[in-house]
Amino acid sequence: MNSFSFVIVPLVILYISYFGISRIYSRHYREVYVEGIDELKSNVNFSLRIKDSKDINAFSTSGNTIIVTSSLLNLDKKEIMAAIAHELGHIKMKHHIKNLFIISLILIGFFSLLNIPLIALLFLLLGFLVQRFLSRKFELEADKYAVKLTSKEALVLLINNYGDPSSSILSTHPSSILRVKKI
Repeated sequence: MNSFSFVIVPLVILYISYFGISRIYSRHYREVYVEGIDELKSNVNFSLRIKDSKDINAFSTSGNTIIVTSSLLNLDKKEIMAAIAHELGHIKMKHHIKNLFIISLILIGFFSLLNIPLIALLFLLLGFLVQRFLSRKFELEADKYAVKLTSKEALVLLINNYGDPSSSILSTHPSSILRVKKI
């Protein structure tokens, strides 16, 4: 197998996983309607699906799908809208595609440098840290977007109650303290 294949094969697997598997995964959950959602849909067309879980969470996938947990839907309507608006921020600002592009560059660099193993590993580590930094930045951007669509107070309450008060350079999300401060 030539060096070109070492770069292309992981990228093909990455893209099939992202675009194919995430869409199949999201269709596994049933669609749900939440009162007030139509106001948010005027900004971005998306489908809302529900996952049965005791965790309070929401996340977005490819294909403009937002998955919310059943426990999230037990919160106050304003908090539900804030969580959905945050995920809409990720969709609107194409954070998933940007993250995929960053990971692609990291993989291309890593596999291109495999003939120099130590440099390849250092590149992979540095790339991972950069990706995590940008992921935390994307979270702050999604928070700011959510505030434009919903109540700042509701988002702050949601983050304070269910966000992680700590963070590290390996975290995908900033600390809840930093998130609230940046809103």
